[in-house]
Amino acid sequence: MGDGLILFESPPHPDDFYMKRDFSGPAPDPTTRTLRPIKYYFIDFDLSHKYRAEDAPYDPKKRPTMSEVVSRFDVIMKNLSWLKLRSPVVRVDARWTRQDSIKHWKTQNKFQGER
Repeated sequence: MGDGLILFESPPHPDDFYMKRDFSGPAPDPTTRTLRPIKYYFIDFDLSHKYRAEDAPYDPKKRPTMSEVVSRFDVIMKNLSWLKLRSPVVRVDARWTRQDSIKHWKTQNKFQGER
């Protein structure tokens, strides 16, 4: 889960995204996560995929600790290029055109220059 409040100068109302929280006027457009990175949290409401017993240890004592998971995640992140980390996530069956790609990378480059 990500805390996106940092993206807004004045947070929007939870029921009307286009208005300020106190309804004093229209909510300003949010900035991007590139310019103002948001904080992410690991959460699990016991809705995660359940693996078969042979795929993952059922005994919680045999599972990796959160610090081990974070260490593994850091290793994975360090092995990914800037290009890969800034690439959009596009569904396999989605139509992604050259024009979409050009627009995406122009935006990324603009925001990287502003950081």
